[in-house]
Amino acid sequence: MAALLATDGVVDVSPAVVTACATLAHVTQHCGTSHPIPVPFTAAAVRSYLAPALADLTQDQLVDALRVADYLACDAVLQAAAHRLATAEGTVLSHLDLPLELWEVIADYMTLQSACALALARQDLADVLQPRLAVLSTDVTLHGAAADGHLDVCRWLTEARQLTAEDARACDNHALRRAAETGHLDVCRWLTDTFHLTAEDARA
Repeated sequence: MAALLATDGVVDVSPAVVTACATLAHVTQHCGTSHPIPVPFTAAAVRSYLAPALADLTQDQLVDALRVADYLACDAVLQAAAHRLATAEGTVLSHLDLPLELWEVIADYMTLQSACALALARQDLADVLQPRLAVLSTDVTLHGAAADGHLDVCRWLTEARQLTAEDARACDNHALRRAAETGHLDVCRWLTDTFHLTAEDARA
C-alpha cells in the first residue's frame, strides 16, 4: 500500500480504493486529522487527490467523495462535494442514505426548488431541511412560485402553510393566471386539481 503514494505526494489511486481506505480508517476509529490513520493516506493527501477531480466525478462518485471527506475531516472536499450534490439535476438526492450531519451540510447549498422537492420526497429529512426552507421561502408566495413554474415549491408551500382554495383564488386567481400566462401547464393542472378550481376560476 505504501507504493500507492506518488513521489510528488499526490495519491494516484481510484476513488474506490480511497473509499475503502477511508472506511478502514473510520471503522478503526482513527478518522481525525490529529491521529495517525492506519492506511498510507493522510487527510492532506486525500484532499490533494479528490479536490481537482470533483468536477469530473459522477453523482455516485460524489457520494463516495463526500463520505471520504467526512471520514477524514477534509472540510474543503466535504463542502465542495456537498455543493455539487445539492445543485445536481434530477432526483439523485431523494434516494441517498446518508447520516443526518451530512444532510445538514448538503442542505446549506440547496435551492428552494430542490429543497422543496426533497422535503416532499423524504419526510425523514423534514427537521434537517426546515432551517434552510425557512430562510429560502420567507418572501415566496404561491402565485410567485406558480409564475416561475416551480411545481414542487407550490406543493411544499401548500402543505407547509396549509393553503386553501381561498388562498389559491386570492388577488383574482393570480396564481392560476400567472401560471397560464407563463405557459406552465403542469402548474395550472395541479392548481386546478388541488384546489378544485372551476371553469369560472379559469376564465377569471
